[in-house]
Amino acid sequence: MSEIGLGDPVKRTIDLPEFIQKHRELRRHSDLSLVQNLSALEPVFRTQIHQFWRRVIEQLRCTVNNLGEIDFTGSISSFGEEIVRVSLSDTRLTSTSTYTDLILDRERIRCSVLNGGIYYLNFVTSSGNEMVAQDIQKDGNPMDARTTAEHVIDRMLNILEWTGR
Repeated sequence: MSEIGLGDPVKRTIDLPEFIQKHRELRRHSDLSLVQNLSALEPVFRTQIHQFWRRVIEQLRCTVNNLGEIDFTGSISSFGEEIVRVSLSDTRLTSTSTYTDLILDRERIRCSVLNGGIYYLNFVTSSGNEMVAQDIQKDGNPMDARTTAEHVIDRMLNILEWTGR
């Protein structure tokens, strides 16, 4: 009786059941095809993604600048071209604040929220071939840059209201 997963990698391959070997080869082939297809389209999508990213940052700045209307303050700090921190505070409660680090990560935006975990905004193209974002953990509706910025801020405001109680 051989132990799968231990010992010589060549022997491990031989000891695997045939159907697992076939599925592994199919997966390797499909992964390579996906990478090749993405590589061919990447320059176009990378340009659209960066344009969308810049519009989201502009919309975040606009939204943060108007938070005083609802008794909140905020700021945006950039760390290079692909990392932004949005910080918010409740002006009524001096110790209530949060931040979200937005990281441009190839085909999505990774959002790490203080006291709120991590969520992802995936880039997809709309029916009109425009770049939009989708939060698949929520309703999954496509969001333009403005709606994406509002979504990020709204999640942060919810955290502030929850922690300020």
